Amino acid sequence: VEQRAGMGSICASPPMEPTLSLLQDDILLVVLTRLPPKALCSVRACDRRLCGLASDPSLWQLLHRQRWTQPALTAGSPVAGWLADYARRHAQDAQLPAQLRALHAAARKPGPAAQAERDIIWQRLMSMGMEVYDLTCRLAVRSDSEGGSAAERAESQKLAQGINQSDVWREWRALLQRAE
Repeated sequence: VEQRAGMGSICASPPMEPTLSLLQDDILLVVLTRLPPKALCSVRACDRRLCGLASDPSLWQLLHRQRWTQPALTAGSPVAGWLADYARRHAQDAQLPAQLRALHAAARKPGPAAQAERDIIWQRLMSMGMEVYDLTCRLAVRSDSEGGSAAERAESQKLAQGINQSDVWREWRALLQRAE
């Protein structure tokens, strides 16, 4: 309640609350592009309108392209959509260090059972392909203070080399098929 100057009475004025609902969708989208993916997921839980805006394919396409450069994306969109593909690749990236540690642990074990375990882990890692190439390269050069041991760096380097060779072979076969 406040006394207005020049008015003989006391008026009640509603408190001013900042609200996102006053902003237009295109302005909100610009604001949302500044958020990290985790915060963007939290925004999706706020209300129906923000959920729709925070799920906008162009927003997730931008985040996707900022985070992953490999493999180079074609003109089309991922089949499941940008948000779903972002979630899939994020989960895949989260599994990579654990898989590399398991590979390193299996490499220290002797015998045919250990070799079979290593083969399964390698198949799993190689099936991720170029999608994990950038992360693999980052893991291959991180220092001990960043959480990487020399053995883990060596495994990462081997994986990066294997992924690269596999991708080169795939491209070579595709070129040969087109030439025929």
